[in-house]
Amino acid sequence: MPYFVLIVCVVLYSIVVSRVPLSKNKLPFLLIFSVLFTFCALRDPSCYRDMPNYEAYFLHGYFIVGDATENVNVGYDFLNKIFKIFTDDFYVFSFVITFVILVPHFTFIRKYSSSPYLSIVIFIFVAYFSCFFLLRQYLAVAASLIAFTYLLKKKHLWFLVWAIIAASMHTSALVIIPVYYICLIPKKKLYLIIIFAAAIVLTASLQIVASQFFAFSEYYSRYLNSDYEATPIRLFMKAFFLFLYLFAMRKDAYRDGMPFFVLICIIIENMLYFGSSGIDGIYRLKSYFEVGEVIGIPMMLQVMRKRTRNQRFIIKSGVSIYMLLLAMSCVSFIISGCFDGGYRTFLFK
Repeated sequence: MPYFVLIVCVVLYSIVVSRVPLSKNKLPFLLIFSVLFTFCALRDPSCYRDMPNYEAYFLHGYFIVGDATENVNVGYDFLNKIFKIFTDDFYVFSFVITFVILVPHFTFIRKYSSSPYLSIVIFIFVAYFSCFFLLRQYLAVAASLIAFTYLLKKKHLWFLVWAIIAASMHTSALVIIPVYYICLIPKKKLYLIIIFAAAIVLTASLQIVASQFFAFSEYYSRYLNSDYEATPIRLFMKAFFLFLYLFAMRKDAYRDGMPFFVLICIIIENMLYFGSSGIDGIYRLKSYFEVGEVIGIPMMLQVMRKRTRNQRFIIKSGVSIYMLLLAMSCVSFIISGCFDGGYRTFLFK
């Protein structure tokens, strides 16, 4: 119940304050960040899967479930050792790490979203609740957002530096490296056709590629036996959003900078959904590209003003349907087994 109360309150408050430009009043934006940060940072780690493992690793240097201790990335291990110099309290560690995870998300939204409060609502629907327990991966996602910032600024060396930092937290972050090369491709018709064709071929062969890749590691090979399978509604959602973005943005979708970056994120996310059936390890890579929705939806609504009345109706209706589907997906995630422990704060343990 606390999760749903939080969602409703933040969504309603975001609607109320969205009429005030962020440039004129940053207080509502900071207030929403403070609420979301506090709610996540004060959670009792014992309520969530994976968190007892992270607590054991912080306190004792090994996981209590599974034998993956040797697979902990060097960056995350270093982060634990640095914190251990100052405190042995895992709750303090978790509190600070939550801040480190959320700040890059909100900073990226503040810099690049044409409607920051709408982007916050989308972020809640697609990523916020995963931050409660996917600690290492969302540290990597946070570092990836900083890398993407440098990519958009065309500071390629700093992009690579932050991509390496992200991969040092979670190896899966290496998936963002191809985005660097794709964004360098000339935005000409032939190259764009090649990108779409390559995406279709790779999607069709993704399970074969993944099987060969995961086979090199005994630890990661466990992902091949996952029972994950994308539901038809999720596949429809992602395909629908891709076509909606192309319809709304038109030629602007191929414009260098944020529009093209968002398009690449949406394409890759579609590839991961359609090509990952049965392999959870591929599906989880979507976390690095959910920023396409967080920034892309407000961008579509912004360019909508340039379209005809009928086109505006289609775009607005499409966005409304997609937002409803995202909300339903978020609710489904919350009532899944990941949150069976309910919500408790460690302050009252």
